Parts: sequence; C-alpha cells; structure tokens
Amino acid sequence: MQMCHVLQYLCDCQVRHRIEAVVAFSDDFVACLQDSQRFRYNEVMLALNMSAALTAKKTKEFRSPPQEQRTETGRFIELTSKTSDRPSRKSPLRSQVTLQQAGGGG
Repeated sequence: MQMCHVLQYLCDCQVRHRIEAVVAFSDDFVACLQDSQRFRYNEVMLALNMSAALTAKKTKEFRSPPQEQRTETGRFIELTSKTSDRPSRKSPLRSQVTLQQAGGGG
C-alpha cells in the first residue's frame, strides 16, 4: 500500500511539473506573438504611402475577433516558416511550438 502512495505522489509531481512547463511556455509564447503582432501593426501604421483600402486590408487582422486572430497568426507563422528567401521574425515562434509539442520545451 505504501508503494502505491509513493507512486501516486511521483505521478502527481510529474503532472504538476508538466502543467507548470506548459503554463510557462504559453506565457512566453503569447508574449512573443503579441510582440510580433505589435511590430506588424506598427509597420502598417508607419507606412504613410498606403491607400486607405490597402491600410484597411492590412489591419484587418488587428480588428478581428480573437479566434480569427489566432487562426490568422497560425497561418502567418506557417507561411513564414516555409519561406526561406528572407529571414523571418516568425520562424522562432514555430520552432518553439514544435519543441514544446515534442516535449523538449521546459
């Protein structure tokens, strides 16, 4: 019976550690996404030579509901991780997700 209690305690510790790792990863990842989004928004706002229609099209991501923003950000990360002709600010984000899903993050 004591062995069962010890095993249960060890499993609880492992689960707690995994949950803490996921929470820490999520916090860092969301901060990176927000920085990336802020950078893109500032780029659009600083481009003075854009027409109103083009500005509206480029800022649609920032005016969308959270669910749609998540989907668009995921697509944007996917697209930029596939392009190798120029360095991307999104590639490290994709790498972080891949690493976390593989169990190596945290």
